[in-house]
Amino acid sequence: MTVLILTSEEDVTADMVVLRLREAQVPVVRLDPADLTDGVALSGEYAHGACHGQLSVGGRLVDLDGLRSIWVRRPGVAAARAAQPSAWLTEESAQALYGMLRGTGA
Repeated sequence: MTVLILTSEEDVTADMVVLRLREAQVPVVRLDPADLTDGVALSGEYAHGACHGQLSVGGRLVDLDGLRSIWVRRPGVAAARAAQPSAWLTEESAQALYGMLRGTGA
């Protein structure tokens, strides 16, 4: 089961946590929501009362059903680094990401 860490790139405390988790052989994925739409992809479906989805970060594909826990530390504003950022894109990206994560058991 994978640990998902939502935080900014500049978070040195999260860097140390990622290192410790890797030393303990715990699968970990770190994501800054600011990167949504640029190198990060989210897909999902809601069917038969359950949410299923996948998150692609840095070429790594993570099944949302396989998340053990989610640590929301200091995430950036969703889609802030998009090629054409907008209030609409920020809101839609945040709703998609956090809505899908709420649907997991993590």
